[in-house]
Amino acid sequence: MISNRNLGVIEKYKNHRLSLGKAENTVKTDINAVRKIAKCLGKKNFDKASEDDLKTFFIEQKNFILRDHYASKIICFYKWLLKLDGSVRPSMMAWYRYSNSSNREKQKDPNIKKELLEAEEYAKIIQHVRADLRMSALYETLYLSGARPDEVCKMKVGHVVNDSGKISVLVTDSKTIPREIPLTEKPSLLLRWLENHPEKTVVDAWLFPSLDRRFKNRHIEAGSLSDKFKKLVVRLELKDTLILYSFRKTRATIMFNQAYDDKEMGMLFGWKPHTVIDRRNEYDLRGMEDLKLKVFQKADIYKTREQLEGENKKITGDFQQRIDVLEKQNAVIGKLFLKMMNSTLNTGVSVDFEVEGVEPGKLIDFAEKMAEMLDKVDSVDNEKQKKMEPKISKK
Repeated sequence: MISNRNLGVIEKYKNHRLSLGKAENTVKTDINAVRKIAKCLGKKNFDKASEDDLKTFFIEQKNFILRDHYASKIICFYKWLLKLDGSVRPSMMAWYRYSNSSNREKQKDPNIKKELLEAEEYAKIIQHVRADLRMSALYETLYLSGARPDEVCKMKVGHVVNDSGKISVLVTDSKTIPREIPLTEKPSLLLRWLENHPEKTVVDAWLFPSLDRRFKNRHIEAGSLSDKFKKLVVRLELKDTLILYSFRKTRATIMFNQAYDDKEMGMLFGWKPHTVIDRRNEYDLRGMEDLKLKVFQKADIYKTREQLEGENKKITGDFQQRIDVLEKQNAVIGKLFLKMMNSTLNTGVSVDFEVEGVEPGKLIDFAEKMAEMLDKVDSVDNEKQKKMEPKISKK
């Protein structure tokens, strides 16, 4: 039985959805989900519903696809009813965790963080398996590369590329895109395992071979590795939401937070363009504060660049001015020495020229005065020369 007040709310919500231009069939499924919640609440109003009230309804839904479908509809309804921002979940539905990934893309799941490896958890895992050279290297490769578990399991010895200390791993057997993944940190455990690998000189040998005697010359299987990891999570008392794919999801979140663009993320994780967009919506946990920090940092960088360009322009101008002064000084001094040489040749008198004690800044003034003085000496010499010339009389 649905209360009259709730019936009125349902009618308003129906009109609201139609006003948004939603298709009639879409609105019909929206209202159907809301009516189911209303029946579960009985006489209790929608806005008075608690988390336990809604849990009672969802526990009865055995089909996880239908359960996710109802969840997306109910979350949308309560956002409208409580006038919440699009990115905020209603408190009575904050507990719900989607089991269908396609719905996660439509509604960001606040429980996604529960599937991510914390730094302390990763350190705890590595510390526990450190003595096992193979497994410690495997978990490290999963964490640093972000490759899919089956991609890592199928790697070979020759797929580890060491370029002057810069390590990359090759993914040649992929369900999407074969690729090379540069590792952002030095994989010390992987390098240790390579040094001790029983077939380290065989490039086609499995990097992580299976130790099961029933499967000789086989790599460790992703399914078997997943079972081992589940047992490890229980043994180390880590959160039970961690799965083998948590390594990949954690690395994706780290790379998104480091502002790699969609093309780069696709190259690193083997995602097609539309998949990158979906994964960004799911794993990119940055909010407005991160965006503000990025914008302000770019503004500071631009400002610093302008300052550096201004300083460079000033330095270049000062340098050119200094070059001009030196060229002028060289020209005057060259002229001065030329006049001194001419004076010596004409008069037979050697002129000693010293500039010791003359300040560098006044050198050009000194040189110009000396040039003027020698001009006068030349003028006097010319007059004397004329007087000494013999006069020719006209007859």
